[in-house]
Amino acid sequence: MRQIKRYAQVLPTLSSDLQLALKHRILQYDNSFTMRKYVHEVLFRETIMAQGTPEQWASWRDRIETLQVIGSFAMTELGNSSFLRGRLSSSFALKKHNFIEYLHLSERVGDAGGV
Repeated sequence: MRQIKRYAQVLPTLSSDLQLALKHRILQYDNSFTMRKYVHEVLFRETIMAQGTPEQWASWRDRIETLQVIGSFAMTELGNSSFLRGRLSSSFALKKHNFIEYLHLSERVGDAGGV
């Protein structure tokens, strides 16, 4: 995320031609940066805009647009894919202060491709 913060600091100091050139070079040479920027600019920003209230969007818009707030998403999968035939339960262990998760499968789970 430091790269994105640095990008946000440098971009306003450049002319519009240099801004465009920088964006093109980053797209060409750094897929990881491009993906993080996409997650922020498309997934995060659009989610706040579409699912937030007009007041929430107005409150967050400038900070999102100027990269003062950088958004991301976390996704998890419980197995080879998210297609599990079973159910997950958990309980809180007081002595250890953590959750213990149990996966109760009703039948064998195959590969993600159905093999």
